Amino acid sequence: MFFTVVVIAIFAIIDPTVRRLGAVVAAISMVAFLVVYARAGLPAGALRSIAIVDLIGLIPLCVVGFVAWRTADAGI
Repeated sequence: MFFTVVVIAIFAIIDPTVRRLGAVVAAISMVAFLVVYARAGLPAGALRSIAIVDLIGLIPLCVVGFVAWRTADAGI
C-alpha cells in the first residue's frame, strides 16, 4: 500500500490532473497511521517520530490540497 501512495504522489508531481487524488491518498495514509498509532497507545521510539512528522505534514498537505482543488476548478 505504501508503494501505491508513493507512486500516486510522484505522478501528482508530474501531472496536475492527478493532484486531487494525490492529496486525498496522502491524507488518508497519514491520518490512518495516526489513528493506528493512537489506538496502539502512543508507543515511544521510531513510531513516535513518524507520527510527529505525519502530524506536521498534514498542515502543508492541507494547503496543497486546497490549491489543487482551487486550480482544478479554475481550469488551470
